[in-house]
Amino acid sequence: VTLFSYLLSVHGFTIVLLQAPITKMLEKYKGLQTITMGSMLFALGEVGFAFSTNEGLLMLSMIVFTIGEILVIPSEYALIDVITPEKVRGTYYGAQEFTQLGGFIGPWLAGLILSSYGGKAMFIAMSGISLFSLLFYAKGWKMYRIKQSSAKHGPSLDDKVCF
Repeated sequence: VTLFSYLLSVHGFTIVLLQAPITKMLEKYKGLQTITMGSMLFALGEVGFAFSTNEGLLMLSMIVFTIGEILVIPSEYALIDVITPEKVRGTYYGAQEFTQLGGFIGPWLAGLILSSYGGKAMFIAMSGISLFSLLFYAKGWKMYRIKQSSAKHGPSLDDKVCF
């Protein structure tokens, strides 16, 4: 319980201390790039949790995981803003909230994996899910680019910074 409290504190402090400088430092990258970097950091943090042998390594893994979160969350909303038609943008934002379903399914699935295969398997599975999610972002980006090239109008993500 004490270690978990420390990890949550590290998570919060990392967000407070690093969100502004990381956002500023990565302004030149576009939405899909930051989402990819963030998802890779999520995965790396999860693998770190799986193989950490002490509290210091767990805290380092939490920092890596949290930096991934700093990259992904604002970028996914900015990406939705760019790729959606204005008339249905609210619908897309509403559909994006289905990610909250992960707040229910994630702990349940992780608990099943944990009880059946152990902690390492659980964290590695979560790492894989993070990387697998990139396929959906890439597919959405590809669909947007195809539509943009055929329509030859509208905002381009290449002209916008997604933070």
